[in-house]
Amino acid sequence: MSDHRMRTKSRISSFKKTILCLKEKRRARLNSVRKSNKNKINSSRSKLLADYKNIIKTGPNQTCSCCGRLCFKHSIKFFKNNVKQDKAAIQKFRDDLCKPEVTQGFGVRGVCGTCDGYLKNMKIPPLSLAAHADLRFPVVPNSVRNQTSLEERLISPRIPFMQIRVSHIDQQFSIQGRVVNVPSDVINNVKILPRMFNETAVIPIALKKKKSFKSIVQQESIRPN
Repeated sequence: MSDHRMRTKSRISSFKKTILCLKEKRRARLNSVRKSNKNKINSSRSKLLADYKNIIKTGPNQTCSCCGRLCFKHSIKFFKNNVKQDKAAIQKFRDDLCKPEVTQGFGVRGVCGTCDGYLKNMKIPPLSLAAHADLRFPVVPNSVRNQTSLEERLISPRIPFMQIRVSHIDQQFSIQGRVVNVPSDVINNVKILPRMFNETAVIPIALKKKKSFKSIVQQESIRPN
């Protein structure tokens, strides 16, 4: 009777060992699969992140030769004679609307997707610079190009107090702040400067959102002329 009990105990212990061994193998196999999947996800995520960083480094540097808007390179459609109907007429229509003298030399003979859809149907795009002269950006004079950041705000009728900050969700960037309209005569302000320090070469200026605020948004010494 004791021998039978001993054999039964040995069989139970061997069975338990077998079960534990199978569980360990299964656990090791699952860990290996999880690790492999995690490595694949990390590699694909790293590739996507690298591609995203390369895209945002380049930025929207292509300009539509019809409306003058900045677009990404993959959004620009270059002129090709691949239209089935009235190729010559459509090409002439495009050339008339996308002249360099009309678009101020923008683009490399390519248009955005919005303008391309209108041009294929022989229609004038709503934002075409050739059809709407008031949409063209005015030429910036040389006296304004060499202004500092604070000098630009002094002669501007609208001062943007926006800031680009990192959001709490997915570390995305967001714009916070508002635009303040300055009720002042820009021409008189420029002619009056400098107001008090006629002998000095620069004027110290502190820019605040309100006079009662202690914090200064920007402080700089500007040139009077």
